[in-house]
Amino acid sequence: MEEPLNFQKVFFKKVTEKRKELNIFQEELAQRAEVSVDTIKRYERDVAKNIYFNTACRIAAALKIALGSWLPAAYFENPVLINYAIQHLESISTDVHKMRELLENEVER
Repeated sequence: MEEPLNFQKVFFKKVTEKRKELNIFQEELAQRAEVSVDTIKRYERDVAKNIYFNTACRIAAALKIALGSWLPAAYFENPVLINYAIQHLESISTDVHKMRELLENEVER
């Protein structure tokens, strides 16, 4: 299995690229993802010690990117990660639903 650091570097780079592509500030991304601005800043500077699955999903949803589309294939073969994902699907679904509502409200404005 690939080292978690590899995923983190890919994730951090993708977050920065996509945020800039969407022309949104770190503060707006943090608000959309319901995470702290410091979290976004640490991720974009690649200084975070770890990344939590739920946080990654929230940020990916806020940026409208499919998290799984750039995860290393080995992550889908690791039973521990698969079980972790299954355990958190309900909270992720809730987070995505909240994000969708926030985005729909923004569109209506």
